[in-house]
Amino acid sequence: MSSFRSLAVLASLVAAPAAALAEASSQSDVTVIRTTIERQLEAFRSNDGAAAFALAAPKIQASFGSPDRFIGLVKEGYSPVFKAKSVMYGRLVKNEDATLQLVHLVDNRDRPWLALYIMEAQADGSWRIAGCLLTGDPGADI
Repeated sequence: MSSFRSLAVLASLVAAPAAALAEASSQSDVTVIRTTIERQLEAFRSNDGAAAFALAAPKIQASFGSPDRFIGLVKEGYSPVFKAKSVMYGRLVKNEDATLQLVHLVDNRDRPWLALYIMEAQADGSWRIAGCLLTGDPGADI
């Protein structure tokens, strides 16, 4: 998914009423997806690049090539994700292109963020993280 298209998806999710979005089909998917994200967040907190990289979708792994390059980008460009002080899960929704998990984060400076995790189902039934878009949380009291 291109960055422009991803930003458009994020904007539509934030603006759309809940009734306009298709909810995830299975509570099992909700649990597994949130566990996958939490495991990656924990790997970031532990500075475990290999564990965090293992939870990325194959296309993400191919584009970075190594856990060191992957975690380096996250440290530099996604610091609220890398060291989130608190995490609260929002809706898990599906559209025609993707399964998306909204996550409200607070960084170590107490600033609110909204992360949109793009999730990808794998042939073995597991879920991997295919992307993350990060923006200030428009729903937070700032």
